[in-house]
Amino acid sequence: MAGFFQQLRLLLWKNGLGVIRQPGWTVALLVWPLVIFIILAITRSQFPPQARKTCYVAPRNLPSAGFFPFLQTLMCNTDSSCHSQSRLFTKSVNRTRRSTWTKHDLMLSSEMQGTVGLLLQMVKFLTDMMGKMLPAISHLQDHLLSIRDLNLVSDPEFQQVCVLLPPLLSSLSSLPSPNLLSSSPQMVHGQTSSMSSKATFITVTRALCSHGIMSLFGISKLPNMMGSDPSTQREHRMDELIDKFKIPPPFCMNLYLDMVNTTGGAIAWAFLKPMLLGQVLYSPDTPLTRAIMEKVLTLRYLLLTSYILHLLSLFNIITFNTFFLPLANMTTLLEKNKNIVTQITTLSNLMMNLSSCINFDRFHGLNSTDELNARAEHLTQTRDLYASILFKLPKDNDDESSRKRRDAPGSSSSTLPPKVDYTIRMSIENSMRTDRTRNPFWIKDPYISSMNTLRYNRGFVYLQESIDRAIIETQTGQQVTEPAVQVQAFPYPCYMKDEYLNSISFVFPLALMVAWVLFIANFVKKLVHERELRLHEYMKMMGVNPMSHFFAWFIESACFLIVTIIILTFILKAGQILPKSDGFLLFLYLSDYGLSILAISFLVSSFFDQTNIAGLSGSLIYLISFFPFIIVMSMENSLSFFTKSALSLFAPTCFSYASQYISRYEIQGEGIQWSNQYTSPLADDKSSFGWLCWLLLIDSLCYFIIGAYIRLVFPGKYGIAKPWYFPVMPSFWTGMFCCCSESPKKVNRGLLFANILKSNISDSSPSHMEEEVSGLPVGVALYGLTKTYGDRAAIENLSVKFYEGQVTALLGHNGAGKTTTMSLLTGLFAPSSGTIEVYGKDMGRNIDDVRQELGVCMQYDVHFDHMTAKEHLLLYGQMKAPHWSPRELQDQVRKILEETGMYSHRHKRVGTLSGGMKRKLSISIAFIGGSRLVVLDEPTTGVDPCSRRSIWDIIIQHKKHRTIILSTHHLDEAEVLSDRIAFLERGGLKCCGSPFYLKDKLARGYNLTLTKKVPMGLMQRQFDSAEVKAFIQSYMPDARLKEGDIGDQVYSLPPFSSSNAESYRSLLSSLDSNLERLQLGCYGISDTTLEEVRGFGDKASESQPKHTLLLDVFRLDSLTGSSEVHGLALIWRQMVAMLIKRVHHSRRDWKGLLSQVVLPVLFVFMAMGLGSIRSDLQNFPEMELSPALYNKGPQYSFFSNQNANSSNLVNTMMSFPGIDNGCLTNPDKPVCTRNTNSDSWETKGDSSVPFKSCNCTSNEQVCVNNQYQPPHKTNPSSQIVYNLTGINVENYLVSTANNYIRNRYGGFDFGDPLPTSLQMDLLDVPMNRTLSKVWYNPEGHHTMPAYLNSLNNFILRTSLSAGISVSSHPYPGVVHILVALCVLTGYSIMTASFVIYEVQEHHSGSKRLQHISGIGEPFYWAINFFYDMAFYMIPVALSVATVAAFQIPFLTDKQNLAAVSLLLVMFGFATFPWMYLLSGIFKDAEMAFISYVCINLFITINTIISTSIMYFLGQLNENNESIHEVYRILCYVFLIFPQFSFGNGLMELARVDMQVQILDVYGIDAYKNPFAMDMLGWMFISLFLQGFICFTLRLLLNKWLMRKARSLFFQRKAVSETVTMDEDEDVEAERRRMTSGAAVTDLLQVNQLTKVYQHMSKKIQAVKSLSVGIPAGECFGLLGVNGAGKTTTFKMLTGDISPTDGTAKIKDWDGMVDIINCRNEGINIGYCPQVDALDGLLTGEEHLYFYARIRGIANRDMDQVVSYLLKKLELGYHRHTITDSYSCGTRRKLSTALALIGHPHILLLDEPSSGMDPRSKRHLWKIISEEVKGKCAVVLTSHSMEECEALCTRLAIMVKGQFRCLGSLQHIKNRFGSGFTVKMYLAVSSCDVEVITNFMQHHFPSTYLKDQHSSMVEYHVPVAPGGVADIFDQLESNKVPLQIKHFSVSQTTLDEVSEGMGRKEETADSISLESIGASDT
Repeated sequence: MAGFFQQLRLLLWKNGLGVIRQPGWTVALLVWPLVIFIILAITRSQFPPQARKTCYVAPRNLPSAGFFPFLQTLMCNTDSSCHSQSRLFTKSVNRTRRSTWTKHDLMLSSEMQGTVGLLLQMVKFLTDMMGKMLPAISHLQDHLLSIRDLNLVSDPEFQQVCVLLPPLLSSLSSLPSPNLLSSSPQMVHGQTSSMSSKATFITVTRALCSHGIMSLFGISKLPNMMGSDPSTQREHRMDELIDKFKIPPPFCMNLYLDMVNTTGGAIAWAFLKPMLLGQVLYSPDTPLTRAIMEKVLTLRYLLLTSYILHLLSLFNIITFNTFFLPLANMTTLLEKNKNIVTQITTLSNLMMNLSSCINFDRFHGLNSTDELNARAEHLTQTRDLYASILFKLPKDNDDESSRKRRDAPGSSSSTLPPKVDYTIRMSIENSMRTDRTRNPFWIKDPYISSMNTLRYNRGFVYLQESIDRAIIETQTGQQVTEPAVQVQAFPYPCYMKDEYLNSISFVFPLALMVAWVLFIANFVKKLVHERELRLHEYMKMMGVNPMSHFFAWFIESACFLIVTIIILTFILKAGQILPKSDGFLLFLYLSDYGLSILAISFLVSSFFDQTNIAGLSGSLIYLISFFPFIIVMSMENSLSFFTKSALSLFAPTCFSYASQYISRYEIQGEGIQWSNQYTSPLADDKSSFGWLCWLLLIDSLCYFIIGAYIRLVFPGKYGIAKPWYFPVMPSFWTGMFCCCSESPKKVNRGLLFANILKSNISDSSPSHMEEEVSGLPVGVALYGLTKTYGDRAAIENLSVKFYEGQVTALLGHNGAGKTTTMSLLTGLFAPSSGTIEVYGKDMGRNIDDVRQELGVCMQYDVHFDHMTAKEHLLLYGQMKAPHWSPRELQDQVRKILEETGMYSHRHKRVGTLSGGMKRKLSISIAFIGGSRLVVLDEPTTGVDPCSRRSIWDIIIQHKKHRTIILSTHHLDEAEVLSDRIAFLERGGLKCCGSPFYLKDKLARGYNLTLTKKVPMGLMQRQFDSAEVKAFIQSYMPDARLKEGDIGDQVYSLPPFSSSNAESYRSLLSSLDSNLERLQLGCYGISDTTLEEVRGFGDKASESQPKHTLLLDVFRLDSLTGSSEVHGLALIWRQMVAMLIKRVHHSRRDWKGLLSQVVLPVLFVFMAMGLGSIRSDLQNFPEMELSPALYNKGPQYSFFSNQNANSSNLVNTMMSFPGIDNGCLTNPDKPVCTRNTNSDSWETKGDSSVPFKSCNCTSNEQVCVNNQYQPPHKTNPSSQIVYNLTGINVENYLVSTANNYIRNRYGGFDFGDPLPTSLQMDLLDVPMNRTLSKVWYNPEGHHTMPAYLNSLNNFILRTSLSAGISVSSHPYPGVVHILVALCVLTGYSIMTASFVIYEVQEHHSGSKRLQHISGIGEPFYWAINFFYDMAFYMIPVALSVATVAAFQIPFLTDKQNLAAVSLLLVMFGFATFPWMYLLSGIFKDAEMAFISYVCINLFITINTIISTSIMYFLGQLNENNESIHEVYRILCYVFLIFPQFSFGNGLMELARVDMQVQILDVYGIDAYKNPFAMDMLGWMFISLFLQGFICFTLRLLLNKWLMRKARSLFFQRKAVSETVTMDEDEDVEAERRRMTSGAAVTDLLQVNQLTKVYQHMSKKIQAVKSLSVGIPAGECFGLLGVNGAGKTTTFKMLTGDISPTDGTAKIKDWDGMVDIINCRNEGINIGYCPQVDALDGLLTGEEHLYFYARIRGIANRDMDQVVSYLLKKLELGYHRHTITDSYSCGTRRKLSTALALIGHPHILLLDEPSSGMDPRSKRHLWKIISEEVKGKCAVVLTSHSMEECEALCTRLAIMVKGQFRCLGSLQHIKNRFGSGFTVKMYLAVSSCDVEVITNFMQHHFPSTYLKDQHSSMVEYHVPVAPGGVADIFDQLESNKVPLQIKHFSVSQTTLDEVSEGMGRKEETADSISLESIGASDT
């Protein structure tokens, strides 16, 4: 365990450095989740809770209260709103004063009701006695004054009515009385046809209701849409309105037309039409039901309505003229009030006309329920259905005999059952939903809303009471007149109304969930990125316990989350977003979810190996996991506890659902607390906040376990899979935390298996195998190793052993299987078959134990970019050697840094190091810590020669007690380092043995290497190969030419013997004296090299036909494409080429296709599906309306009896079956009891203390807790009933409201005296009539009809033991949900994935290569934008098709689908350009994708949620103009973001569609053109402007234009000749040649080229005043160590960066052209970058075709060019393979082929042969030489001196940014290299080197030992009088005594010159390590 914690500490240190050194990303991670909540907190400060006053609601009169009182209630809605004072009447002592209640609430307004009442009394007086009229005159005068107060005359519309009225009245008065009623409608219709559109309707509404009928049903605040609503345009014909609103044709047509011609009136018509004209259907149609319906009181009142209004009309016309005018007093009175009388007359006539518009023949019986439903459905479509009534009578009451008695209704009463059940079916608009009895959770609110809670007022209870009383009358046989009934809602005390919490309750879960998206993306990216770069597996190879690695990631990520959670909790509390909740509980809740975030990230990362796809998928999976939450919320009441828990296995759903409990408790004013966390604020809900928190924890554990299992069983591309049953293996658990270590076990494979394996090996092995080494332990053994990729075997049946204490080299061509073997040895891949044993342990079974002793240097550098070189070594040193003390560790790190020459770079971050420095670091890491098995995969790739030799020393120094396996392409390296060499070919072992054994077996003799002299002028003699060959064969006839086509000529000489010794001496001596004549620069002789041994393995491959004959058939120019197109044709071909390339990439990138095509469609599909789920909830069940609906726990009720005559009702209530019918139906229910009458009434407290209402301050509600409990006891239905007789019921209800939450839903007042307003009616009101009142709690949806049914049952049971049961079964309604945010999320993520391609091309260098090849930056962006938009149309089209298929109204109605389509298109148009603008700032595609997604989501969520909150606040506070103004400002400001324009456009469509649907129900077409400016017009414009401006900027911000602008505004200083004091004379001469004009004919002219980088305040000069001219046909080499400035120089030559000073120009026919502009002038540049700029998803052939097209190769030549290059560079086998699977060497070949297309004028090759095997290198050199011969100027950089000697005619060695020497190869050798180099390979490394040194110094004075590596020694011989011949003769003669196995003698090579210069520079610049060692940290 100590090792585990040690590793954990180190990994945390490593991760902590990453956090500290990436401050921008760290801050983004911390700030991202907080921004939306900071916005919420700021918004919250603007909308604090507000105190609402006590709410009192006026009572509503039912039909039993009388006709006029009921008519007043029916027509006005003023009693459905809250008032701050009680609305109950108070008796007034002064009878002449109007009551305060009727002043506001009478139907006709108080004045009109008094007038109408007076007129009725006057009619009665006329029939009784005229003498009683005088007292009424004084009353009439009062009422006339009241009418004057109405001031109807001031209304212009009323004036029009008055103008038209006299002709009407005169025509009416002239008619005979019998025809009055029949003719008046037509007459009135004719006269009023010219009235204005609102005259009749508004006049009547003002007269009837004090607020006008617009207040009916809560529509008074609805805006008038006269100007914009097409339905209200005056040009519409009358018949269109009549047809649209189904207006009946009689007299009332004008009134109805006037009504529907306004928006509010149309809505009122939608409600009034069913009430006035709608039919009432009932079933079954039997005598019983017919008798009941005939007794319905509503029918009688409606019949009376017509009579009384006609009577009023006759009275106005006749009575006033006939009876009253002769009376002097009356006459005087009426004369004085003539205008008022005119108003009365007008109103009377209008009311008369209105009465003729009511349908009285509306009751229709139907025989069956099916028939009724069919008829009702038809009538509902035209709103011609008022209600349907279904009687549930016994079947025997509907038999044939009963039907025969239909005309004899008298006997029907006796056949009614004791309990009558019936159902009323009305539209859901006029009744409450029956899928629930109350809101899911309770909040402090009076629940007074005519739209939401009081819909039963719209006719249901009136019909219910009429039917109930008809049933009672039928049952009892007596007419029911007592009591009059009112219904009244509970008053509610003052309370704190928090509109803000209500408005954000829907936002809160979404905001919490989205806050963590960036964490998910980042955590997944971090895990997968390490695995993709093989960092994870590399650290496992180095012995890091996977559990340590996991916990380090876990703790680092958790720290981010904890910091964010702490700040977030503080914001939630301090910002008053969740003011009531417990802060620590919130912290634990958020921490719980933080754990699940980590678990989700871990699980998602297990499925992916590519960071880009993982980041995208992680974000998507996280967001998709949120959608079950929407399902839960949509179907919460119908889902079971198990289903909710199952859906909560999605952590985001569980988290969001838990947040709902928090917001619900906050809305209740309680907040989430420790005391309520395990209870639910919802009734009958078994889920709770606490349970969901536990579920979150369970989710996290499940995710971690599943993720770990997947990682181990399916490790992906890298790693070794465990068996699926590994959890049951004890070895897994013992090794989990390194708590137990098993002793190494000797693996006995079994004799049978071993013999079979050995026999197979011996049969298949080649003959050139050295015998096994004896005496050395076997470090690694491979047995029958095979690795296949699909159908291709990379390694096949490989068996070989590697020994401890030896270095074994794996050699082979590219693709031979070296890297695959290395990967298998390190455990990076699992073998397909075979076994690997490491020190006797099976790697497959003991991979963790093996890795404890493993050190690896992989082919690709695997480092942490944020760490320095020293920190890497400290990390891995402590990992590998935890027993080292800190001092020992520091010493070891310092030592290895010094040995590798990295000490001066120890504090540099790895990301800033050169490639060579990174290789050194990788080797250092492999050796540190004492690893026993070290695997080095091409350890010196990309390292300069000087550093290579230091690496050799490191390997040799650390060879002891280690098994070292290395692969390399450098044969000299293998020869120097290797004890044994294994040659691989096509995945198998070709030969194996020591270098000496292989040389002895496979090659004999010596190689004579001749270096050609470079001709310095045209007049100089040229090299003659035939002459040289004749010269050599004259001495040695058996000599043969091995190589000579390019570079050096190599002759194979026969083995040395005594017979040809003299020939050897003569040949070498003659060469020394004839070098000038033969045009040779120098020569050397060596024995057999490994190259020839390797050539043994090449014979099979060389059997393939060589494709060199093409050179003889075609000219080289035609094969590389000299025929070019220009102008518009070239532009067209380039465009086609780029589009074809994108198509090839897209079709192979199937994961990208999924994310770009399937993803948005998936989100749209889910959005549509969610909308469909909500649509399924339109149908509602049937529900019996009874107080028993609320018997969920203890229930309380009350009564008050003010009259002894009503005691029978009290007794009935308190006797069996109680308040409801539940016990009547099922008396055996547990709640039913019959013994309550004997129980005594209980009371508590002091009754003298009055009940007081609560008071509210600005912050809280303060209530006085009255301890008094009135008398109470339990009734038979188990309700606890309080007797409130003598107590003010309203005060009691207000003061005790908070004591009875959700358990007191109704009560009764019995025996109240009639108020004044109920004492006047059409008929005499009995003096002893009483009023009963039903109190109901509107919080319960069905309390009004339920408790009214109980009262009617009390009335019935006072006479009979019977019951009435009423049920409600609403007709379907429409429910809608917004889906805009879901669509926006999918498209926000999808657009980010589109632009990743451009970022990848920028990062890989492909974009730069395309620019060099002729694609201009504006053209590049234009074509890619075109393709992205074209491809973007595919998901857009699929999304539109999905939307069209689902037919969601707000997306598909009329022109909306076109608007949605345009929104989607414009979103892409606006989004791509700004992403293009940011593409250059990202270092990799993964970071770009994550950043794009985060920016999209950040802007989307914050802008949409901010505006949505303001919108909902505006809806809740309609009168607050400041909120609406802020909302409008935000909407305009946010238009600068395309995400907002897109999302808000969809939201606006949804909001408008909600209004359209609401108004459409009322027949109003409120549809708005979505393209109008007040709809989406500005959004379309903003999207277009965003796209246009950003794309224009993208086109303008290109390097060419920026350079032009810089040259205009910042004039570059003239180049001055600067001569450095120590500048070489050749470099100085070249500079003078350039400035003097002598180089005017050179093809490439570089003059004073300088590059200075600004690093903070320090200037770093990377390149210093380079001047050189390169003529056509020359290959110029740039040499130098890593960091010398070669790559920077190349970047300036390719135009990738601009030079700080100086120029680089190319000679054209017309003069000099800047190299940056050369492509525009038709000059072709070929470029092979250092890092392959290839598209991984394109094949080699597709790459060649692409660059051939963009370079303008003619179609007729293109196929030949591509075929030639494929064959010439031996790429034919790979032509149809994507480059992602190419080996390093094959990729370099393809990059070179791309550079050769089009026969370039200048060829820039940056280390072209890096990573190639020797044979491929030489083949490539040959091709480059052919280009040079074709008069191409070549600039080459390389670390291979051999390559430069083979290719370069001139070269320069760069040191620290400047040329240190310049000239031809021979010139540099002559100046800086002298003498001879002698390499000897000793028989054993333990030979006495001093003896050999003495021998050399004796024969050749001044000789010194230059280098020694193991058994290789190297001497420098400054002077040898006999030249090479003398040295050769001495060594050949003394090979045996000196124990020399092989040797070579040569003149000083370029390699040695370069190395010497590098060492001199290091010596000059170095600081004494000892002097700074003490201060090193």
